[in-house]
Amino acid sequence: MSADCAVLAIERHSFAKADSWSSIFPAELKRRNTVLLCAVDCSGKVLGYLVFTFSKLATHISKVAVADPHRKRGVATLLVQAALRWRRSLCATLHVDPANAAALALYARLGFTEDGLLTDYYAPGRPALKMVLELAS
Repeated sequence: MSADCAVLAIERHSFAKADSWSSIFPAELKRRNTVLLCAVDCSGKVLGYLVFTFSKLATHISKVAVADPHRKRGVATLLVQAALRWRRSLCATLHVDPANAAALALYARLGFTEDGLLTDYYAPGRPALKMVLELAS
């Protein structure tokens, strides 16, 4: 399976259809200052991915997903840390479903703090928690 196909398979499995980028992934990756990072094992198998955009002011993490068999093994942590090192911005931001306890715990461990609630972000009645991490200049 190609890396592109593996990323799309992880995307489809990790997110509900309404939240999935499956149909728009190629267009999203063509946006200016957008980066796709993939975690792969020694055989080249994609374990997970992260999509972020960057500027001098902020790095915004848009998507993080890890294949089921590789969850809870530090893959997402490594991906987020790599994104933060990739481009030094003043801060990093992300939006997360407040019901996603695993993601909230991960981001808190990495130093992200809550920075507000975005009502109806995912859909009517489905907010997103905005989180921010101040980075050393």
